[in-house]
Amino acid sequence: MPEQPTSDATPDAPATPDASGMPATPDASATPATPATPGASTVPAAPADPAAPATPGPEAPKAGSKRKKILSAIATVVVVLAVKFGLGYMLADQPVADSLSVGQCVKSGDDDSIAKVDCGDAKAEYKVVFIKKDTVQSLADQTCAPYEATTTTYFEYREGETNGNVICLGAVR
Repeated sequence: MPEQPTSDATPDAPATPDASGMPATPDASATPATPATPGASTVPAAPADPAAPATPGPEAPKAGSKRKKILSAIATVVVVLAVKFGLGYMLADQPVADSLSVGQCVKSGDDDSIAKVDCGDAKAEYKVVFIKKDTVQSLADQTCAPYEATTTTYFEYREGETNGNVICLGAVR
């Protein structure tokens, strides 16, 4: 029987100490990886170098930035709705009676409305004799009856409301 060469190192032999006196650990990267599937690469992954500086990854979004965006969007919607419905309702639908006083003049509009004008204006048709706010239309004639200068009455109200304003109107001159 031929003699087989012997090796000083055996697979179960303890590791020899390194320069620091600590036993050396076997290097996992020195052992080739076995491919999981035929034809797959057998190149092992490079080990991470603990001394190398960490490369920054993509920045994680700040915790407050998403909340700020949501709150900003909500605030924008609230402002838009307030302008559209709140201020628009208060300013655009302001009753004429709120801008008139006794002695001022008005002209008739195309849409069965009246608008304030200067009494010297040729378009002035009526002079305000009396204003009664927050009343019902059925009382308009009774409200203006005590004012002899009244030639016509005007009742204004907001859609959906039953009460409105009675404006007693008379001749301009």
